[in-house]
Amino acid sequence: MDAISQPLQSHEILFDAHVEAFRVLGGVPQAGIYDNMRTA
Repeated sequence: MDAISQPLQSHEILFDAHVEAFRVLGGVPQAGIYDNMRTA
């Protein structure tokens, strides 16, 4: 398992983190649920 620390919680970093996670996992989920996100 990989972990990456990010200095901010901006939308740009959130999206970049998702792209990297989907790359590592080899695909994208059919649905996602977000709860009480500060960046949303």
